[in-house]
Formats: sequence, structure tokens, C-alpha cells
Amino acid sequence: MAKFNIGDVVRLKSGGPKMTIDSFYGPEMTGPLKMAYSHLKMSNPNSEYFYVCRWFSEANKLENSTFAEEIIELSK
Repeated sequence: MAKFNIGDVVRLKSGGPKMTIDSFYGPEMTGPLKMAYSHLKMSNPNSEYFYVCRWFSEANKLENSTFAEEIIELSK
């Protein structure tokens, strides 16, 4: 089961900006999403869930990236 929900505010465990969970990939995905999940899983075989996060850069530009569950945490 996914640890985080869409809309949760998280950050990398190593620090960085606050990010918002936009969507996620997990083993329950079907169709084209399952293919995307399989690709993420091949790169990170020990992870089960991957989260698409969005944040604003220092230049106020909207950024996004996908992170394995183990490297993010709820922002305090």
C-alpha cells in the first residue's frame, strides 16, 4: 500500500525544497501505467512505490520528477 497520498507535502530525506505528491506508480497499476511502473521498477528493484512530485524552483519555475518511496518523507 502506498505510504503517501496525492497532495501530501514531502521532501527528500537529504533535504531540498518542499514538494507536493502529484501522482504515484505502484504494483496495482494496469495498462500503460503498468509499463511505466515496470520501467521504474527495473531501475529501482527494491522499491515498490514511486511518486511524481512537483515543486517551485528558486526561479519560481514549476519542476517535477519521480522519486522512489524510500528517499522521501513527509515535510515537517
